[in-house]
Amino acid sequence: MIKRAFFLIAAIGLTISASTQAANPAGTAIEQVADAIKNFYVYDQTTFAVGSLAVSMADKEADQLLSTLQADGSWPDIDYANQDRSAWPTARHGSRILQLVGAANRTAGSDRTRILAGVHRAFGFWIRHDFKCPNWWFNNIGVPKTFATAAVLMGSELLPAEKNYLLQTLMPRAKIGMTGQNRLWLAGNTLLAGIIANDPDQVQKAADVIWSEITVTTDEGLQPDDSYHQHGPQQQFGNYGLSFADEIVRWSGFLANTPFAMPAPKLAIFRSYLLNGLNWVVWRGAMDPGACDRQITPDCQRKKASGVSSAMAGFARIDTAHADDYHAFVARNKPGATNDLVGNHYFYRSDALFHRLPNLFLSLKMSSTRVVGTEIVNDENKLGYHAGDGMLLVQRTGEEYHDIFPLWDWKKLPGVTDAQTPLPQFSHTFVPVDFVGAASDGVHGVAAMNYDRDGVLARKAWFFGNEGVVALGAGITASVAAPVVTGVNTALLHEPVTGTGLPAGVSSRVLTPGFVEHDGLRYTFPISENVTLSTNRVTGNWKTIFNNAGTPKADVTGDIFSLNIDHGVHPAGETYAYEIGLAGEQPGSVIIQNTPKIQAVRFADGVIGIVFEAPGTFSQNDVSLAADQPCIVILDAAGKKLSAAEPTQKLKALTLIFNGARHLVSLPENGAAGSTVTMPL
Repeated sequence: MIKRAFFLIAAIGLTISASTQAANPAGTAIEQVADAIKNFYVYDQTTFAVGSLAVSMADKEADQLLSTLQADGSWPDIDYANQDRSAWPTARHGSRILQLVGAANRTAGSDRTRILAGVHRAFGFWIRHDFKCPNWWFNNIGVPKTFATAAVLMGSELLPAEKNYLLQTLMPRAKIGMTGQNRLWLAGNTLLAGIIANDPDQVQKAADVIWSEITVTTDEGLQPDDSYHQHGPQQQFGNYGLSFADEIVRWSGFLANTPFAMPAPKLAIFRSYLLNGLNWVVWRGAMDPGACDRQITPDCQRKKASGVSSAMAGFARIDTAHADDYHAFVARNKPGATNDLVGNHYFYRSDALFHRLPNLFLSLKMSSTRVVGTEIVNDENKLGYHAGDGMLLVQRTGEEYHDIFPLWDWKKLPGVTDAQTPLPQFSHTFVPVDFVGAASDGVHGVAAMNYDRDGVLARKAWFFGNEGVVALGAGITASVAAPVVTGVNTALLHEPVTGTGLPAGVSSRVLTPGFVEHDGLRYTFPISENVTLSTNRVTGNWKTIFNNAGTPKADVTGDIFSLNIDHGVHPAGETYAYEIGLAGEQPGSVIIQNTPKIQAVRFADGVIGIVFEAPGTFSQNDVSLAADQPCIVILDAAGKKLSAAEPTQKLKALTLIFNGARHLVSLPENGAAGSTVTMPL
């Protein structure tokens, strides 16, 4: 049994300003950084992530690892010949070395000697084989990061052969290059190599690159709207964007109070990403599935939300002036907490909208000629072809979609209108139209998407207000010989399901106009349409979504609530309308117009949202508004203010005539194109 040495543990101290620069000589600064890294991994963390693997630091597991370590330095349960690109099991060898090094740093005497002997044996096995994965990421980023971190924790215990392998063979693969989060990872690895080599110039150069990634760009990386792009113009909040937040927070702590610390101007940029970006995409401890994107894996929503909470809590110790804002995120995402972040937020660079009410969360994920909807990488997200086609998700508890994904019908995603044909193979997806966007006044949001995919055309619009969302579709036409369906919602079933004319059990047809209530939500259908409801037990398998060594093999079964609108085969000019709000509440919004040219809704508070699909005039009662270009407009209830956006992001100005008065709206350009302009009337 490993016994802990009795000595004082000085956890990493992060209660400083990131702009503070210590006057330490370079040599002692490197030692300070190495000590900070050691304190974090050895003492301050019980579980931490390196590469793509979570590493437990429990000492009892170190005993087990030593007992199973073979004479040649290998572990019998690791498949060293495995060639998986996503969850490469061979990388666990390095993670186990790191775990053992952590345990050695918490022990003394013969226990420490015994653990380090095992470390050197395992290290030697890797050096002799120098394993490589078909996925470059492990070879250049994941494995170098793990081994270099272990080496920093080993300090003077690192053997010459181990140091030579790191500095001459492994770490040169991690040379700084590429863009976005990949560049940040590589810079971090280069900095670790600089610590191992005791090279202050290399550490400084790598730190400069790390901080250079905290910049607003229209290329890959942090966007002007506080979203994050990687693999082209693609929203990556839960993947690369989460890793970016994690890495910046860590390096902020490791390098604080040294000459390598974060420059003061970078603080506000990163703060904005956390508080105006990631802050919006987590609800009651669960990340929005659309923000998780291709990494739809078991418990992904909870794990990724936990990662955001860790980043927020960590940066609260750096950006102390705004610590309350970061702590508020952590507090509101604890079980049973009250949601105190409400409003409407549209990420115009990512075609993504988030609407938060005190007890309701809605997200809308679109794509366009400018924005990639989703991707398949390393056999992940194999069914997500339509995930960026106007997917509208709604949550109250944060549990509505927990691990539902093997049970989803991915041809009937919530919010999406598509033909029920086999899903094609794809690498990345987008909707090949320009008119995709939204206007937001911070409380209300109006989004529109001129849908054109695989022979299906539709004018889709969503109106987000204080009661929920009104979803409209017009001009639904299809040339493909297959049923066309608009998904309303598919979620985990929680009995009972009630509504207009529904029997006690499974129903295949909903009486419309009417409503359905389920799990605290009300779905209202104000017009006659073919709405179908199913409450079935469904069996699926995670391998249909992603397939690697870590994919669960067993089938999963669950009871599913699915509500859809069937437009039939070859629809021509069809429409749909529905509203989602809280159960027991009568809808207060009124649909004013739903045509291929104008879609308009008056919210319960009197605010009017209008989508002009073409130049035209909207009029109702004492309100008249004409637009000379396609656009989206929100009129306040008093007629004193309007908010407008131009979804194609191509125009410099548009003219609006409100009740006879002409208003020239100068539109944002470049990185702000597509954002909302608010002006008095």
